[in-house]
Amino acid sequence: MSPLETKIGTLLDDAVVRSRSVSGGDINQACALTLASGRSVFAKTHRAALPNVFVREAEGLAWLA
Repeated sequence: MSPLETKIGTLLDDAVVRSRSVSGGDINQACALTLASGRSVFAKTHRAALPNVFVREAEGLAWLA
């Protein structure tokens, strides 16, 4: 299990049981995760991301919704 999967499992209090890379972006790495409870989540990472970049992206997506 990767450090990212461990961190996500800890934050969600639900272990990651499967992870697969997904495409669609040029800048970030993205993956689809399946949790022990059966839930599916999406995670996006970037080693040199600016502070709060993903928080701001989530806010923008919520506004668009």
